[in-house]
Amino acid sequence: AEACRPALLAGEPPERGAPAWQPVLLDVTGPEVFTFNELLSRLKQAVKSRAWVVHLPAWMVLMITGVMGRVLGDVLLTRDEIEGLRQDLPVSCEEPIGKTLFSQWLQDNAEWLGRRYLSEVQRHYR
Repeated sequence: AEACRPALLAGEPPERGAPAWQPVLLDVTGPEVFTFNELLSRLKQAVKSRAWVVHLPAWMVLMITGVMGRVLGDVLLTRDEIEGLRQDLPVSCEEPIGKTLFSQWLQDNAEWLGRRYLSEVQRHYR
């Protein structure tokens, strides 16, 4: 089977007379492809983490991230995001737009990754 890359589902402006925005699948990564476990392994290695990776049922992940999100004042993970991951929605077989190797970016940015919490809500909605 052909390897596919993560992608972003974005909106496309409607054409004249079209009722609403139309979804467009854009490949937003570079040329490397990783499984979720490979991605976590590379992140752990880059930041020199000794954290364990534990696979849990989706309901438990939502419960834990919900509690953590309330403590942090952020939304860490939504049910829709989990369902999208489970259905391979963030995967595209199109040619990637990005040319940067994630492994290189990770190496270049490892010194600041994971050093402080960056809130998605505060960065984009406050």
